[in-house]
Parts: sequence; structure tokens; C-alpha cells
Amino acid sequence: MILSILQLPIFANTDQASLLRMVTDLVPAPQRGSVTLWGPWVFCFGIAFWFAPASEPVIWLAPALFLVALSLLFGLMRLCFTQVRLIFFVTMICAFLFGLVVAEIRSFAQSTPILPAQSNSWMVTGELHRIDRETKSRARYLIRVTQIEGLTPEEYPKFVRVGGWRSPAEVGALVRFRATLQPPQSVMVPGGFSFARNAWFQQIGGTGFTLGHLEIINPAAHVSVQLHINRFRYGLAKTIRERVPGNSGAVAAALVTGDRSAISPKQVSAYREAGLGHLMAISGLHMSLVGGLAFLVASIIFAMIPAIGARMDARKPAAIFGLCVAASYLLVSGAAAPTQRAFIMLSLIFLAVLLNRKALSIRTISVAAFVVALISPEYVASAGFQMSFAASLALIAVYQRAGRFFGEQKSMQKIDGPIVRFVRGLSIFIIGILLTSLVAGIATAPFASWHFHKIAVYSLLGNLLAMPVFTILVMPFLLIGMCLLPLGLDGPFMWVAGFGLDVIASISTMTASLPGAIYGVPSASPITLLLEAVALILLCIGFSRFKYIALLLVLVAFAFRLQVSTPVIWSTDDGGAFILPNGPSNQIITFGSPSKFALRQFTQSVGLSKPDIQKIETLPQAKCDQNGCGIRIADKLISIRNFTDDIETDCQLADLVIIRFPLLSRQQPSCADTELLILSENKDTVVYFNKNKWITQKPNHDRLWDRAGAL
Repeated sequence: MILSILQLPIFANTDQASLLRMVTDLVPAPQRGSVTLWGPWVFCFGIAFWFAPASEPVIWLAPALFLVALSLLFGLMRLCFTQVRLIFFVTMICAFLFGLVVAEIRSFAQSTPILPAQSNSWMVTGELHRIDRETKSRARYLIRVTQIEGLTPEEYPKFVRVGGWRSPAEVGALVRFRATLQPPQSVMVPGGFSFARNAWFQQIGGTGFTLGHLEIINPAAHVSVQLHINRFRYGLAKTIRERVPGNSGAVAAALVTGDRSAISPKQVSAYREAGLGHLMAISGLHMSLVGGLAFLVASIIFAMIPAIGARMDARKPAAIFGLCVAASYLLVSGAAAPTQRAFIMLSLIFLAVLLNRKALSIRTISVAAFVVALISPEYVASAGFQMSFAASLALIAVYQRAGRFFGEQKSMQKIDGPIVRFVRGLSIFIIGILLTSLVAGIATAPFASWHFHKIAVYSLLGNLLAMPVFTILVMPFLLIGMCLLPLGLDGPFMWVAGFGLDVIASISTMTASLPGAIYGVPSASPITLLLEAVALILLCIGFSRFKYIALLLVLVAFAFRLQVSTPVIWSTDDGGAFILPNGPSNQIITFGSPSKFALRQFTQSVGLSKPDIQKIETLPQAKCDQNGCGIRIADKLISIRNFTDDIETDCQLADLVIIRFPLLSRQQPSCADTELLILSENKDTVVYFNKNKWITQKPNHDRLWDRAGAL
């Protein structure tokens, strides 16, 4: 279209035409395969844009725009086939709108009844579908509902998630229990994580706690194929924990079955703060090690068989074997979303081997992203999707450009002695680990900081020390041990894997204990994540031509991050917290009785990973009595009242009065000119002080999953 405009007489021999031509030349002409290279990422951006708004989009708008754009594309392909750039541009618009449509369809398809707000005690009967967490005496269960007393069958949610006392009930058992259930929690702080959305796509209609133990009605009422798999997984996890004792056994069970319920919270925290959290979640690393090791061993065996090695490429039957092993690992590990992504990626690689195509490329991971997003659109908005694909995309892009260096080093090994070859090979291995950790850390840092509000500072050190142990000792020996488990010959291999996990646990604890191991990052605008994601894709797919544009986007995103303001007050219906502007940087002052979970969400959102939490009554600068407390913040006097008796005096003296419930009608005239913060009406609200004004900001959540829980 731009080229057609440039041909008009008005632009001939003008500076404007030259300028437009220069701008047009910045955009490369689409080549064969450009749609499969760029389209999946545009499709993912369309899905992300559908989840971004706080209010529900108009239902018919996205499908209508998609049909219009699709009609326009068909018309252009018939009438203006030579306008390649224009057709490519409209195709990308169609991909974006198709993402919106797929996300919308998926959202309505996953709908399930939600328990009414302010729910209380319910008698629930259902099938034990999954065990999410299990400690010494407590556990968290996912129950498939068959009956809830007091509700009609049309009002039953598909699943409820409850925590309570540990039960001997196994997966598939029909159980009955009384529980306090409520709708899944919506956003707790502005811009925070929506647990309601996460539960909506898992079809969980209520969460809470059991009042007593689970009563087993039938140990195996109805066991479907999925429940059979879950039973096998939990039985296998229990066996692994018996063979490898302690936390290392719990981590080993998580690596094989995806069951992380037995890992201690302290160990989980150490892994994450050392930048090793990705080792506990089955993803591309684990799937590639299992499938790759199976492929390597099968290739050697098939090549040694004359009937196979002499007649065909031994890698092709080995690829089929590796695919079968990877599919088995997918089922045993629980088929979580990151594992699905890794399996699809590995399947495409093995398919490329079978078709004599380049196995690992940007196009391969682009197609994998499209398949995963098409199957589970909600996964695009998750940290797992964004971080795993960001790391994979960056690593492939870098190694494609660094392949020449490693190829030259490999060719030099043929002319050197054994000692030199060993030293060079070891150096390349260490450089590879360093480069992989550095590239993956840089690529995932924006997403980790946006979702989790913290960055593991010593992630590079932790991965450098732990990854050789994990790659050489843990996964290979764990895989061999699992293969020999039915024969009872797994003992030595399980011991080696457990020893490796003990070493990694020591490394994670040591790294996490270093000063400043965690750097807190406050919540930022979604525009920052958008700019950083676009910059990453431009760098990886259009490296040479778009690198300056990508750098500009990163700088703009960094500027947006610098604009983040720290709130002064956060409030819930049970209490809240202060952040003193001139106080210690990690100090949080609480008042009332805010829940620990909600308080943790707030402290993370302001970038405090390990805050020093103190009650307002313990502060020397606060004046407290039986009616409440008073404190001066930012040269403003704030009064926190437990009761409304004699509140008129506080309204005359204080700049801000915080009360639990609305004032009586006779008290309102005295406080008409005073700023009031009523906790019962301002749940999960943050208050800023800017230019001598109090500015309140509430979480704006009016999406499908929020509306269902508010009914």
C-alpha cells in the first residue's frame, strides 16, 4: 500500500517520497514462511490483549472484526496479489484478531457455576480428583463435585479446592466433608494476580477449608482413565520418596511425576531465591533431557543393528522411540501446561528429524507457541508460558549465531591431543552453561519481575554451580533408575540422583543466603511488559534490522518502570498497612487484622520480598489507646479508629480518618470536610499521597470470572 502511494505524481521526486521509501525499506519484504514465523507471536499477542482489560470486552466485537479482516485478506489475495507487504500486514491483523476470538471462545467454554459470595458452611460430596499439596498433617485436595447440600445440580461447580487435615483417601475415592467455601479470590491489589481467573479456567467454583476429616464413602467409586493416571503418578511419587529419603526424594518425585506436594516450603524458597526454581517445574529442560537421552541411546543401539543401521538412518527410528518416551513422561508427569509446551516443542524436533528438516529453529518454536496457545489460550497470560518461550526463543536465536564458534572449536579437537581436547571440551561445556544461564536470565527477567515482583540476583552463579550436577548426575541417573525400578535394580542409580539433589540443595541454600540475593521490583504498568515482549521478539526474529527499535522499546519500558509510585496506605475490610515515606525501606506497619496471604500480595506488589512487618501499636511515634491509633505520615495526621464513638474530634484534627464501617447520619456533618477511608467499602484499596492530595486506587475487576463470583 505504501509503495502504491509512492507512485502517485504528488510524491514523485520529493523529499517526502524519499523519506517514505526509507521508512518502507526498514520493514523487510515478507519471504516464504514469514507468516509461520511471525503469525504465531501476533496470535499470542491477540490472546494477551483479550485478557488485559479489567472490564469485559464487547462479546461480538472481536468476531465481527475478525470476519471483516478475513474478508479483506481474501479480497486482497484475489485482486492485489503483488502487494506482498500489504497482504502480510492484513494477515498479521487477522492473526491478532483470531487470538482475541480464540481467547473469548475458550473463556465461555470453560464456564462453570461459582459458589455465591459470602458463602458459609456446605456439606459436599465428590470424587477426590487430585492431591495438590500434602505435608505431615495437612493437605490440599481438588474435589470433583457430585452433590452440595442446599444447591440444585445446576448450581454445582465442577470442582472445589479445599485444604484440611490429611486423609488416607486415594485419588478416585468418593468422599464427603463439611467445608467453609467461598468464590475464588479476585485481584487483591491493583494490577495484581487474579486467582479467580486462574480458577475459572480450571473450572474451580469454590475454595476453602474442611471442618474435620474427609469421610470416605467409597474407596474407588468411579475411576476414569485420568484418575487411573493420577493414581499411578501418586503411587510412583510415594515409591520414589521411599527410595530417596528427605527433601531430595520429594524433589526427585517432582522431577518424575510433577507431584511437588512433599517439598518443604523452605526448600522451595531456597531454590527460587537461588534462581533454580525452574528445576522443580517440569519443562523444556527436563523433557529435552529425557527425550534427548532416549534418542541418543536408541540411535546408538539402532546403528549397531545391521538390519537397521545398514538400510536406513538410525536417527529416524530413534526419533520415534524418543517421541514415545517423551509422551510417556508427559502422562506420568501430569501433563501440566509447561510440560505440554515442552512436549510439543520436542515433538516438532523429532518430526523434523523424520522429515530431514532442520530440527531446532525459530520457526519450530513459533509453531510450538501457536499450538500451545491454540489448545490453552489462558496459558499465554501466565508466567510459565511467557518465561519458557522467552528463554527458548532467546537461546535458539543466540545459539544460531554462536554456532559458528562452537563448530570451529569442535573441528579443532580433531587435530589436538587428548589432554587439549579434554580441556577445550570442558571449557566449551562451562561456556555453554554460562551463556545459557545468562541469556535465559536476561530474557526471562522482565517477565519474572512483572509477575513475581522480584529477581534472583545470583541466578547466574546458582545455575553455573547446579546445572552440571543436574545434567550429569540427577536426570540421567534418575531416568535409568526409573527404567530399572520394576526389576528392583534401581538402588545405586537412585542413590546417585539423590546425592546430586543433595548437592543442588546445598548450592541453593548457599546462594540464597548471600547478601542481597533477592531484589524486589514493584508492580509496573502492563505497557512495560508489552514493550519488553515486543523488543525480545524483534531481537530474536529480526535481529539485524530491528535491534535499534528493540533497544528503544526497552528504554521506553525502563522509563515506565521508573514512573512507578509507592502507595502510602493499603486497606482491606479487616485492616491494612502503612509504608512510612521516611522510614526503613523494608518496613511495613500494619493496623487491624489483615490476612497474611493478602498482606503478602501487597508487600510483593510494592517490591518488598522480605519485609519487616510491625504492628502500629509497637511504634514509638504512634499514639494509641482503646479507641485506636494516630500517626503522622508525610506531614499528615492519620487517625485509625476502632469505634466511631466521639469521632467528631478526630475529624476536626486529622487529615485522614480510617474507620471500619460507615458513619452514623448524625456524625456525617462533622466529618464532611475530612478525608475518610471506610474499610468495609474500600477492600483491597491503595492510597497515594501526591501534591497534597489523597488518591485512592481500587482493583478494577469486572471480567467474566469476577462477575460469576460476585453474584
